[in-house]
Amino acid sequence: MNEDNFLGGINDLESELAEILARTEENQIDNVLESGAELLAKDINRLPKPRSQISKGGYTHILDTVGVWRDNLKSGSKVRLGWRKYHGPILEHGSYKMGAQPHLKPTWNRNKTKYQLEMIKKLKLGGN
Repeated sequence: MNEDNFLGGINDLESELAEILARTEENQIDNVLESGAELLAKDINRLPKPRSQISKGGYTHILDTVGVWRDNLKSGSKVRLGWRKYHGPILEHGSYKMGAQPHLKPTWNRNKTKYQLEMIKKLKLGGN
């Protein structure tokens, strides 16, 4: 591969991305990211849940606790997707006594083109 062609392609991509970023506002980008994260959270909530012996009121399955929220920081807002319970990350990544049982990353990898296409479509429509 010719290095000049490669660098020219990279420069073209960089200028196109800069043009897209100039046309969009930060809030629109956050809205688009939030919509993609909500799609992922819905897919995780739809994963099959093993039957549990716990039937008392107030019990929620760990997969139902995946949520999307925004953190307002000094440098702007940040869209986050994650577990709403303490033991969610432990289940996802494992511990020294228990192996990992990931849900977030496999669901993302399985459906990432769907989420990316939806976010691109929303960016083209203005992020609403």
